[in-house]
Amino acid sequence: MNWLLIIIIVIILIFLFRDEKVYERFTEFIGQGAQSKVGFAKNGSVKKKHRSDSGFKCEKKYLNIVKGENHVPQLLRVKENKKTIYVTWCGKPLKHDNCPPDIEKQLYELVRMMERLKIKNTDFRAGNMTVEDGIVYLVDWGMVRDLGGNDEVITAKRLASMIENLKTPPSAKRNGRNGRNGRNGRKSKNLGRIPVALR
Repeated sequence: MNWLLIIIIVIILIFLFRDEKVYERFTEFIGQGAQSKVGFAKNGSVKKKHRSDSGFKCEKKYLNIVKGENHVPQLLRVKENKKTIYVTWCGKPLKHDNCPPDIEKQLYELVRMMERLKIKNTDFRAGNMTVEDGIVYLVDWGMVRDLGGNDEVITAKRLASMIENLKTPPSAKRNGRNGRNGRNGRKSKNLGRIPVALR
């Protein structure tokens, strides 16, 4: 019985060591999400190692579809056996402090691009965006599907809320000036679909 326990412990340690060795190859660890760990590769590109086949296949497929488009990381290399994707560096996390003044225009450009390609990133949120030299990038493409029927890339109401949150200083949010009903307690209007003027 003791030998069996020792064997089990050794097997667990081997797998932990193998996993650790993989991530030691990152020159710098950036962070991790639900589906992948992210870090810098030796050549300066961004390396994303996926945990699941589904997330890896999804990101690989849709990064190929959006290749050459603006506001997205460019796919550089794929290692199938490692479930690893290499993409271009796209800057630091998007926050109020580094939010470009034309954030609304850039996000609408992203939406129009996905409408044109008939795809929907179901994780379209500020937490998955970065900014470099004033340009905003949507960097997570592991939860994407084809756009069908009357589906929308993102509702105008949700997009407007995202823009408002990015433009509002954290101090104003803490003071309650950006509550559920918008600034100064006024209820938000029903925005419907994205305004034609911004399409």
